Amino acid sequence: RNSDFLLQAIPAPASCYYDAAGKKLYIRTSDAADPAKHRVAKTLFPADGFAISPGKSKHVANVEIDGLTIRGFMTQKVSFFFASWGLVINNALNCTIKRCTAVVNCGGISMNGATDSRIEECSAIGNGTLRQVSGGNIIIWSGNNSVIDKCFSYLSRTYGIRFYGSNQKDTISRSVSIDDKRGSILIKPCDRYSKLSEVFAPSLVACNNSEYSVFNENDYDRSGKNGA
Repeated sequence: RNSDFLLQAIPAPASCYYDAAGKKLYIRTSDAADPAKHRVAKTLFPADGFAISPGKSKHVANVEIDGLTIRGFMTQKVSFFFASWGLVINNALNCTIKRCTAVVNCGGISMNGATDSRIEECSAIGNGTLRQVSGGNIIIWSGNNSVIDKCFSYLSRTYGIRFYGSNQKDTISRSVSIDDKRGSILIKPCDRYSKLSEVFAPSLVACNNSEYSVFNENDYDRSGKNGA
C-alpha cells in the first residue's frame, strides 16, 4: 500500500479518498468492515441528476415532472450551502413533481424556493450526507402555500420529509417516514397556518399544528394541545 495515504485525513464513514498521484481510491465503509463484504458505488457525476433553474425569469413556472427515477448522484463537493440533488426545481411557481423516486443521492427530491407548488406520490430511499445535514430525502426549501402529499421516505442519513427555511401556509399530508436518522416529518420553522395532516412517523416530527396523525412526539407541540 502507498504509505502517503497515512498523511491524509481519514475518510468519514461511508466515504472515500482519491489519491490522484497514485491513481488509487481508498474506501471507508459505513461500519469500517472489509469493502468486499459491501456493495460499493461511486458516482462520476459532480452535479444534480435532473435540475431545472430559471433563466432570465425569476421563476420556473408551470412545470410538471412525472415518473423519473434518479440514483447515485453523490458529489464529493459538499458544503453547508451546496449538495447535489437527484431531482430539483429552483424557484418553482405552480410546479409539480409527482410519482418520482430518488435512491442513494446526496439529496433526494427537492424544490429550492416554492410557491403554489407540490411534491406528490414520490418515494425517496437512502438519500443524504452527513457533510450537508440540512438535506435529506424529500425537502422543500422556503415554501409558500405549497404541499408535500402521499410521499414515502425511508432511511435518509439526515432528514425525511420536510419544509425548511422561510415557510408560509405549507402542508405535509398522507405521508410516511421510516428510520430517517435526524428527523422524520417537519415544517421548520413553522407559521401558524402550516400543518401536518394524516402523517405517520414513529419518531419526532415538528409543526405547530397536526391532525389525524401518528407520531412519537412533536418538537413544536410537546404538550399535544394543538394536534391529534
